[in-house]
Amino acid sequence: MFALTSSIRKLPMPPKINIFNCRSNNKDSKSALTQMREGAFIISSSKPIKDDDNNPPCWGAKHEYKASLDKAKGEFFCTGEYPNEERQEPLIFKLTKKGPQPPSKKSESIAGPAVIVGSTKEPVYHGKK
Repeated sequence: MFALTSSIRKLPMPPKINIFNCRSNNKDSKSALTQMREGAFIISSSKPIKDDDNNPPCWGAKHEYKASLDKAKGEFFCTGEYPNEERQEPLIFKLTKKGPQPPSKKSESIAGPAVIVGSTKEPVYHGKK
């Protein structure tokens, strides 16, 4: 067994990059948002974004993202709010020839109990018993 820790130098951690700091108005960050392609997605991998002082995630940033996405005909997703805050589900994009496709809206509209499908047939055994 080899111990690599002695040969690895410790590098300083890079500074945290925050596109939107709720206390500042960064022109470079806003400029980056104007360069998105049509149909772009912005995904916040965070808890639900609320209009309060508990940042991050920042309520103001969410609205900046959404405003930029409106121009690009894109969509904003927050993993802590998908499909809703009470019942979160994985955010799954399909990769197709036309590019990534957003999650189906189907799971957002499901209401009521789940349906369980069963069978009354006896099991059929294959091979040795």
